[in-house]
Amino acid sequence: MTGSRRQAGGRRRASARGSGRVTSTVAGVALAAVAVTLQFLTLTPEEKAAPLASTGAVREEVATGRYSAKVESVTAATSIEVPDGNKNKVVDGEGLFLVVQASATVPAEPMHIDAEFAAADGRRFLTTDKVRGAHTLAEPWIQPGWWVKGVFVFEVPREAVAGGSVVVTPDRENVLIEPYPPAAVIDLGLDEKAAGDLVARAQHPYKLTRGN
Repeated sequence: MTGSRRQAGGRRRASARGSGRVTSTVAGVALAAVAVTLQFLTLTPEEKAAPLASTGAVREEVATGRYSAKVESVTAATSIEVPDGNKNKVVDGEGLFLVVQASATVPAEPMHIDAEFAAADGRRFLTTDKVRGAHTLAEPWIQPGWWVKGVFVFEVPREAVAGGSVVVTPDRENVLIEPYPPAAVIDLGLDEKAAGDLVARAQHPYKLTRGN
């Protein structure tokens, strides 16, 4: 009988040790969850809304899953000649116009896209309002099965050109309601020398035609 009590007591002690291990595991998982939550809460609103980026370079297809984008070339200009009814007009810039030849396609759902110019110092520049969206790649529906070509036109300070990238996103109306929009971030390959050469060859004006 005495031996039986010792065995029963031993089983109870073993069970208690096992329960402690389970409790420790649960506590560890809970602490990890709290840490992840706190890490998310410490993100800035900009970081929480930051797009899920896919990266690439000029003439590379950059796929995000919902759409793919490609930058073919970039041209600098001090003015832009744009269609205006039955004639053209020339618009001047306070800085430098960057005309980005780009194309895009989608695997399934048609959509509109937009773009920003991301400077190396963190500044972001929207497409210029001096060129109507109807003359850019922001206007057409991007359809599955083929690449739609067009331009994005930015107006930026000359000193912002070096190290810049183009960030292609869903159109801005969608970005406002999507917590984590995709983005195709395309490095333009403009180091200091390449940027200087691009600026030195700036066109005056760059003629923007219908259909680009």
